[in-house]
Amino acid sequence: MKLSIIGLPQSGVTTVFNALTGRHEDPHAYARPGEAHVAAVKVPDRRVDVLAEMLQPKKVTYAPVEYLEVPALFSASAGGASAEGSAAAAVRDSDAVIKVLRAFDCGEAPNPRGSNDPVRDLRDIDDELLTLDMAVIEKRVSRLRKDVNKPTPEREQNKVELAALERCLAAVENGEHLDQVELNAQEEKQLRGFRFLTGKSCIHVVNVNESDIGSGDPLLGLPPENSLAFCAKIEDELTELDEADRAEFLADLGIGELARDRLIRMSYDVLGLITFLTHNRDELRAWALEAGKTAVEAAEQIHSDIARGFIRAEVVHFKDLEELGSEREVKAKGKERLEGKEYVVQDGDVLQIRFNV
Repeated sequence: MKLSIIGLPQSGVTTVFNALTGRHEDPHAYARPGEAHVAAVKVPDRRVDVLAEMLQPKKVTYAPVEYLEVPALFSASAGGASAEGSAAAAVRDSDAVIKVLRAFDCGEAPNPRGSNDPVRDLRDIDDELLTLDMAVIEKRVSRLRKDVNKPTPEREQNKVELAALERCLAAVENGEHLDQVELNAQEEKQLRGFRFLTGKSCIHVVNVNESDIGSGDPLLGLPPENSLAFCAKIEDELTELDEADRAEFLADLGIGELARDRLIRMSYDVLGLITFLTHNRDELRAWALEAGKTAVEAAEQIHSDIARGFIRAEVVHFKDLEELGSEREVKAKGKERLEGKEYVVQDGDVLQIRFNV
């Protein structure tokens, strides 16, 4: 579960990364040009907090999300073509993309484009991603057009792939992102390995001034379900405060929580993930799972042996535990269910999986 953070030079990519992860990387401290900084963070979840208080486990583990700060994607001066290539590869290897758009003023680091225009910057970022995808498609299409009529065992598969890629090529030439191209199951499977940049889910982070905090999110018409106003400078400074001082600072700003926490949850949501929980005497743990997955697939997430020896899942929902106050009361009220392998796990399910290997 990885998200790449990208943006034009001086947009605040490093500061956003630092604010999200609590790390404080020097933007000039890359070991190699184009190398990505990587860090994992905990997904804030009040359900974990409530259950930890109720169950008193020895250890509490939140679901993680991983962020990559990717330099050089839009700046050849940061390392040339090889740096751009490795940066693009890092983004392709991620599951979603966070696009940082500059909307803040800073005399010490003026906008190299002369003015702030997040809509213009987003358009240019998207154009560059389309160009990178187009180069990959054109290279593969050229090869397939030579191979598709050869009498090889892969001939029929090549025909399917070529037809799908030609539709993709027409789309990017028309400025359309590849997540808008309709593919059937066979085509989607064959093209999955390309991991197209414009085929990924994305979040828009509008990096604003401190004075914009709490005055309404200046999203400039961007869709609110995957866009967020974020003062990276202030958020980064807040990560250095202890919890009490941070709460006081947030109260002074008139906001209830860090935008950082909302961004982490939004990262989780755009990936189409839900959370299920497990616990025993030693550990309470939150697990990320793709929506629509079954109980046996949740078991596989925990350990392959548990999935192989799956017998049943004892299922309690968090809201019942919170309402009734204990597992004993949940069972007494008949709220615990026994489910088989094909049960579709719901967000907030607490699972006890019985297995035998």
